[in-house]
Amino acid sequence: MRGESRQHRQVLFAGTVTGGDFYTGGLCGQNGIYGEMAECYSIGAVTGGDYVGGLCGDNIGSIIGCYSTGAVTGNGQHVAGLCGYVTGYFTELLYSFWNRETSGQAVGYHLDASSSPRISNVVGVTTAQMQTQSTFTNAGWDFAGETANGMDDVWVMMDLPVFGWQKTLYGRGTAGNPYLIRNLYDFNEFCSDSSYWESGVYARLECDLDLGGITYTQAPIAGDTDTDSSFDGTRYNGIFDGGGHVISNLTVSGAYYCGLFGNIVASGTVSNLRLENVAVSATQRFAGGLCGCNHGSIRACYFDGTVTGIHDIGGLCGYNDGSISECYSTGAATGELYVGSLCGGNYGRINKCYSAGSVAGDRTIGGLCGSNSGNTSIISECYSTSTVTGVYDSIGGLCGWNDGSIIRCYAAGTVTGDYMRIGGLCGTNSSGSISECYSTGSVTGNYNIGGCAGVIPAASVNVIPLEQLVAIAVVSADCADFKSVKPLKY
Repeated sequence: MRGESRQHRQVLFAGTVTGGDFYTGGLCGQNGIYGEMAECYSIGAVTGGDYVGGLCGDNIGSIIGCYSTGAVTGNGQHVAGLCGYVTGYFTELLYSFWNRETSGQAVGYHLDASSSPRISNVVGVTTAQMQTQSTFTNAGWDFAGETANGMDDVWVMMDLPVFGWQKTLYGRGTAGNPYLIRNLYDFNEFCSDSSYWESGVYARLECDLDLGGITYTQAPIAGDTDTDSSFDGTRYNGIFDGGGHVISNLTVSGAYYCGLFGNIVASGTVSNLRLENVAVSATQRFAGGLCGCNHGSIRACYFDGTVTGIHDIGGLCGYNDGSISECYSTGAATGELYVGSLCGGNYGRINKCYSAGSVAGDRTIGGLCGSNSGNTSIISECYSTSTVTGVYDSIGGLCGWNDGSIIRCYAAGTVTGDYMRIGGLCGTNSSGSISECYSTGSVTGNYNIGGCAGVIPAASVNVIPLEQLVAIAVVSADCADFKSVKPLKY
């Protein structure tokens, strides 16, 4: 920056300044008579002779709402933490701060006794005070997350105040020092910068977030950037810890890969997050409250709200070929094919989860998931109390279609279909295995109707005998101890 200041707003300095005999400052050597410095800061070290300040060496103009923290050294009489010398009849020095500890200066400015500048609220503070937002909001500074001082969100509190446009989350993205999402501004920053989504980058939510009043046309995080069937955005590859906090009133309305996260890759992880009063709609495929498509790991998450779409529609996750564990959904899912209250289409692993939201669709729909497909797909230790209503075929209380494995699960919801292959636990068990499972819900349909896919411990349930269960091809009766298994708690 040039030695004499004219007009500067939202300017920062973070390097080192070494000056000569006179007029040395972090941002400017001399702020001239027509100079204005507003909403600026310096955190760099400053060394000079005389008239040396952390922000400005000599001020004859206006300095408003600024701060400095860098070490300040000099060998003259006018060396100070903020401004070396203040002189002039129309000069201003207002609502500004310097760090007494890090600057090494107990005095913030030296005043020309023969002049009469306007000086107000110029305060030397400790490091702890410099890291406290109220230090600055009490002086009228406009911060993100508060409206008393304005709505421009000039400043954001990190370890020190920084500008809103700097796009910097607090933390280093490591396991021990993750990036922290502490307010809505931080969330928007996290959503807008895909460098936070990279492999091995850790992030943690530090507060509840209300996203009401915003309609996203794609997933806020790792969304699809166009409307064709292929994914054209940046996938989420990091480690996201929800910290047990709630994100509420999220609304997403798009075509493909809709949810809070659009697409999570194999090394991506999302955990400890609650989603409430969420509305996700997709005109096409892959929609879920938490994510449209998961190839990674989802653990200890919860969803409540509504999800609608065509294909691969789930309350928590639309399509899964990764793992989902210790999660539950009380949200409603509506679609045409592969629809479930927890997951639409499962090609991976679902363990210790449950669903309680209503499910409606045409075919291949289930209380927990629409389909469980592939040799490596497994649903274990799960249950559903969802009410399931379908039109055509493969409609089940837990799962609509199964050619994977279902182990130690049960369903207790009402299942209704207008046509065929309708089961209390599973609608169509094509070539998969079902073991240690039972169903207690009522089942209504026209053709190929079955009460359950396994042993039914509740004698009061009125079901068709197992040999008539056309919809359930493979049945294991090895479940003598399953009566003692209680519904999973989270």
